[in-house]
Amino acid sequence: MSRPGFFWRKWLEGSSRWIYVGMCPVEMLEGSESAVVGRAGDKFVLYISAPSRRWDGEGDLFKGAGPRVQGLFSAKPVLIKGSLGMLVEGPHSGAFKPLCIPPLGGSRWWVFSTMDWSFFEEHGLNYPPGDHALYVLTESGISQYCSPCHEFNSTAHSLCKFAFGGKWLYHSPVGPPVSAPGAGALNDAELPVIKFRDRYLRVGEWIAWHRVLGILDDGKWVIIGDDGLYEAVFKPTAKNPLGEFGEVGYVKILGPYAGDVDDVQSPCGAPRLVACTEEGLRAAEALLKYIEGLLKSSGVYDVIKFLPRAWTCEKPFVIPELVEINVPNEVVADWPLGNPCPHVLRAADGDPLGLLTTRTWYFCWTP
Repeated sequence: MSRPGFFWRKWLEGSSRWIYVGMCPVEMLEGSESAVVGRAGDKFVLYISAPSRRWDGEGDLFKGAGPRVQGLFSAKPVLIKGSLGMLVEGPHSGAFKPLCIPPLGGSRWWVFSTMDWSFFEEHGLNYPPGDHALYVLTESGISQYCSPCHEFNSTAHSLCKFAFGGKWLYHSPVGPPVSAPGAGALNDAELPVIKFRDRYLRVGEWIAWHRVLGILDDGKWVIIGDDGLYEAVFKPTAKNPLGEFGEVGYVKILGPYAGDVDDVQSPCGAPRLVACTEEGLRAAEALLKYIEGLLKSSGVYDVIKFLPRAWTCEKPFVIPELVEINVPNEVVADWPLGNPCPHVLRAADGDPLGLLTTRTWYFCWTP
C-alpha cells in the first residue's frame, strides 16, 4: 500500500498568493511529520508539522520555503485510488477524542525510530545496518517489536486494530471495526485502584498506564485482560480519589468489551511520554544501559562522551530523548483518574520532540 497523500489547501501554506493556489493531491513534503491524534465528530484531528513551499510565480516549480506549518488540524478522510488520504479542512480548536494507543509487548512506552545510519558511518562507528524499527521500553529493558515495519503508518492505520486484531486496517470509521472481547476470566472481578506518591496508579497488581486501554464516552474504563478486553466502571471509596493515597476505589468488571477498539480514548502523550516516578526512572536507566551496550559494541568505550553520568528528572519526559516536558507529573502517573490531555496539548506547542506522534527522527543520546 502506498503512503497516503494529503489534500493541502491554500490556507495551509499561509496567506501569500504565491504559495499553493487551489487544491492539489500531493505526498507529504520532505521534512514533514503528521499523525492522527483523535476524532471529532465524523472528522479526524491531525497533528501536522510541515515546511511550506513557495510558488515561483512563473512556472510549475516550487522554490524556497515559507514559515513552518504546525499544530492541530481538522481533516476529512477520503479514498484516493483505493488508499486513505486526508482532506485537511482547517485548524482544529476545541475538544476531541484522543486516539486509541495500545501497549505493545506489555508496555505503553514505545517508539517508532528511523535511524540515520549515515551519521554512524561518518563517525567511524560500526552499527549494524538496520531499517525502521519499533522499540518497546519496560522497567527491565528494551526490545525490538518489529524491524523492518514497512506497513507502520499511524496516519492511516489503526494501531489498536493491529494490536488486537492482528491486521493493519484504517482508523474507524473508515476501516471495519475490530473487537477483542475477553473470554471471561475477569467477569465480575473487582480490582482495587491504588494511588501512590511518586509512582504510577495501580489497578490490581497492574500499572494502569499499561493495562487500562482507555475510557469510553460514558466514562467506563476498558481493561486489558490476559484473554482480551473488558468493560469496567470505577467506584470511588475515597472522598477525593485524586487528593488521597492508598486504595481510593475499585473497578467493577461489567463483562467483556465487544465494541470497536477505536472507540476507546487513550491518554494523550502515549506512547512516548513517561512520568518521572520510580517506574519511569527504572525505564530510563534501562534505556541508557541499552544505548551504552550499543556504543560499546560499535567500538566506543568512552561512553561518557555520549551518555550522562547520572540521569534524574523532575517532570515527565519523552522517550527516547529523555527530555523533560512541562506537564504535571501527577496527571500522567494518576491516569485515568487524572487527565493529561490539556497539559500535553499545551506542552506540545510546535511538537518539537514528537510528543503527539509515535515516531522519532532523532538519535539524541548525546550531551
